[in-house]
Amino acid sequence: MDKRDLFEANALIESITDSKTAFFEAAEASRLMALLPVTPAKSGFSLSLPWISNIFNAYSPGIGNVGLKDDKKNKEFKFNQPVVYRVGGYNVIHNTGEMLIEHMWAHTREDATGQSCLLSYDEATKAPEKLELAVDKTYEFLFFSYVSQDWQPWKTPKAPTP
Repeated sequence: MDKRDLFEANALIESITDSKTAFFEAAEASRLMALLPVTPAKSGFSLSLPWISNIFNAYSPGIGNVGLKDDKKNKEFKFNQPVVYRVGGYNVIHNTGEMLIEHMWAHTREDATGQSCLLSYDEATKAPEKLELAVDKTYEFLFFSYVSQDWQPWKTPKAPTP
């Protein structure tokens, strides 16, 4: 993809996800689907662990031996991850029949409600059907918490004008 296609895809995403309207243009959604090729669906695995990356020991005059260590950082291990298109401030995953559009920094928020949406379309006709908004639900038990993401209806394609 060249830069013009990325700029166009970003403008289309901004238009489709505009929160001021209850509808989106089907032609814009179809153009976005054409710009970003379909990639095979993959079941990926991701693991994030706390990690101390560097321990540095040295001698400081007047103080003696000192040890410096980096702050804890999370080390991520990812396997078999799906192809992600980075378009403007969005990550886009395009599988057959659906396109996941997510703010690039959504994973940094404690509650990511409204940070991603799912554009569903008919596989045969490529006609967009609906746009759903992600809603996080947190379940807590003792000191464990589990967050699941549900999809609620958000927008539908605008009806063609006669």
